[in-house]
Amino acid sequence: MSQFSTKVVEVDGRWSLRVRTECGLKLEYLYETERQARFFRAVFALDPTRLPPPQRMELGAREKARTGLERASALFGLTPAEITASVAVLDRARA
Repeated sequence: MSQFSTKVVEVDGRWSLRVRTECGLKLEYLYETERQARFFRAVFALDPTRLPPPQRMELGAREKARTGLERASALFGLTPAEITASVAVLDRARA
């Protein structure tokens, strides 16, 4: 069974793939065509071990309530490049 739940929706003429991980992290990927979004939805059904950087990322309610130590342990196994890329996405989202 997939560790990701996915949903494809049209947003302002573009296609959004909304992904929720089993730990409650919400990711959003934007594509120009529905075909692209559905292709990557199929990729997520294969349970990839690495995820591309999303255009938008949000913590679920359960994740927001966790302590700093618990949040830090959730990052175990990520490379510095993956963390840097994720932080860059968050910075762009705030701007």
